Amino acid sequence: MRDHDVFYKMRLAIDEQGINVITKELVSIHESECWHWCIEKSRAGYIRSYQREDESLLQAAKRSGEKIHKVAKVGSRVAFKTIPDAFDHLMMLKRKQINHMRREIAILEDFTKKADGLDIESINPGSYGERVIPDTHEVVHDHYRFD
Repeated sequence: MRDHDVFYKMRLAIDEQGINVITKELVSIHESECWHWCIEKSRAGYIRSYQREDESLLQAAKRSGEKIHKVAKVGSRVAFKTIPDAFDHLMMLKRKQINHMRREIAILEDFTKKADGLDIESINPGSYGERVIPDTHEVVHDHYRFD
């Protein structure tokens, strides 16, 4: 495979040693005008041995049930051409995840504070069975937009 046919995708894993950044190397097995179809680099030899004479690597990968990653040539969010780009993307994702968690924590803290000691049966359910906890409108609208 040529160097530009390798893409990188990162994720976090936690173990007794600490926080690990796991890098998955993906190699392109088929290319179109807009996409690369990739498989894990460690699986490429297996797919080559599985490939029939009259089929492409992509066909062999599909037939074997291999996980195929579709990587856009422009603006990919799946995998990246360099390790630093993949790491920057991982950092961006984790920052977004932290913001989502902060929002959820704020909503859950407000819920537990306002629902503590509440008699749930005193709130009449709506047509779908939902029960709106009193005085929670503001915290929801602080974090979500509704049209």
